[in-house]
Amino acid sequence: MCNRAKVIHTICRLAIDLASLNKSFFQLVEASGVSSLSQPISANEISDYLRRDPKLVSAWLAWSADKRTSTGPYFSEREGNFEVGVLCGDGTCSVLGQFEDRVEACGVFLEQELAARHTCTR
Repeated sequence: MCNRAKVIHTICRLAIDLASLNKSFFQLVEASGVSSLSQPISANEISDYLRRDPKLVSAWLAWSADKRTSTGPYFSEREGNFEVGVLCGDGTCSVLGQFEDRVEACGVFLEQELAARHTCTR
């Protein structure tokens, strides 16, 4: 598995790994090697991986619902569709998209999570 593929594998599995490891999301993302990549991981790359292991999408839905923060990306199921957005500190949210395809939505969510992590570590 090449470095990029290994990083994508690690990132996509974080929702499961977070339950068993005593580290934060940001610590695990940093340990994944994502910062060594020359280009950010795209939502399409994430979705391609998740299509091969769709149970991970359920893990990410649960992780997003359990987040204890008032800011940052979210991923939820609403009325049979899947919504990705960003919670703002003032109690409002910005909806980035609504999707029929849960895998595509999860890819966008993880892309946003990675972008937020990058912003936070600058």
